[in-house]
Amino acid sequence: MGFPYNTDDDFNHQMLSSKYFRALDGGQYLVAGLSYHHHDDDYDYDYDNDLSGNLAFYFNDKTSISTSYNDEDDYSIGAKHFFNQNYALSVGYQSNASDDTWSDYDIYSINFSAQF
Repeated sequence: MGFPYNTDDDFNHQMLSSKYFRALDGGQYLVAGLSYHHHDDDYDYDYDNDLSGNLAFYFNDKTSISTSYNDEDDYSIGAKHFFNQNYALSVGYQSNASDDTWSDYDIYSINFSAQF
């Protein structure tokens, strides 16, 4: 487990995060993460501090599922499969659990990756 810390030169934007990795039986593993972003601008922007968490479960070295949630009620779920070292397919869904109509959205995604 580590705790990376990042900031800009004025310390207006700071981020502290942590990631936990746990190997399980049968080549499976679990990854959990938390991050905290502190925003402090001199401008009139309405920034606030953000807290988010994510969780991923790897069935093996090729297939995983993941989820995330933050303090703005945004959440996501997804899955990814590597066919080999060059090709992968991922699917996902993102939305917001808030009753606020300005925050309401639904994003469906399908991504195919080819790397050489």
